[in-house]
Amino acid sequence: MISKASIRQSLRDQRILLEPDHIEACSLKVTENVLSIHYLQRAKKVALYNAHENEVDTIYLMRQLSRQGVELYLPVMSDGSLLFYSYDIDEQLSEAQYGIMQPVLQDKQPIDWSELDVMCLPLVAFDTQCFRLGRGGGFYDRALATSLTQMKNKPWLIGLAYEFQCADKLPIEPWDVPLDAVSTESHVYYRA
Repeated sequence: MISKASIRQSLRDQRILLEPDHIEACSLKVTENVLSIHYLQRAKKVALYNAHENEVDTIYLMRQLSRQGVELYLPVMSDGSLLFYSYDIDEQLSEAQYGIMQPVLQDKQPIDWSELDVMCLPLVAFDTQCFRLGRGGGFYDRALATSLTQMKNKPWLIGLAYEFQCADKLPIEPWDVPLDAVSTESHVYYRA
């Protein structure tokens, strides 16, 4: 099986070559597809991410959810932990580690993950069993493996991706947590 590092490098190289018009068109289709997921339609509190390095752009999804009155949350990496803070669509963001834009934390407390209805996650690759391969920092993997095992009420996990990021099978570690679904511009994959 191909190594995680090789898969990451190959798909990041492909993603970085995407043209802005293609990213926008695909991101709009991903948004349309993900909004068809029943769990997202009922959600009141949704954690998302800000696109980085030509990832699927979440701004379209954020705008739609905000219009529907859904509370939005964005990730903040803090001392090796992944925390989610409230975000208003008109709010200014600040640049953080790895050049990722995050909410300004003044007078904010992180939300307990068990209060989230849905989490939309970035990824570099995914497989048809809805396992994800992230950027390689392990922030989401550690947080998911630790936090979700301790929760009674778990958020629904949805990956947002381009169709070319789908692999038949990824190398899986014992601590990897599968997503409940992955939405691309052409399909919604559900975990069996």
